Amino acid sequence: MTIEQIHAFGGIVLLAASFGIIIYFMRLRHIEKLEMIKKGDMAFAPNYMENLRYSILSKAVVMIALAVGLGVGYAINLHITDNNSQGVVYLICLLASGGLGLLVFYLIIQNKDK
Repeated sequence: MTIEQIHAFGGIVLLAASFGIIIYFMRLRHIEKLEMIKKGDMAFAPNYMENLRYSILSKAVVMIALAVGLGVGYAINLHITDNNSQGVVYLICLLASGGLGLLVFYLIIQNKDK
């Protein structure tokens, strides 16, 4: 196997493991909520739909910001000739745009509360 095949295999294993962990914890949380409902301990909040709307908005803002960061990283990588720094450029762009997305969501929530 070449080094590229080993890296690709490692990436696929890492991706599959992360999806497995996410699904496991989502299922665990779902089972916990069902048990709380059976016991009668969990009362739904009166503003459940409002919280759900903010949750969806936060995910949308962050996903759009990450997509923009990925596009900016790609545009920068078109002009870079050094192959060693391409991954760093993508990482910096994704982290910076993700942080900006979270900041935008925070500002949206702050303006809504005023």
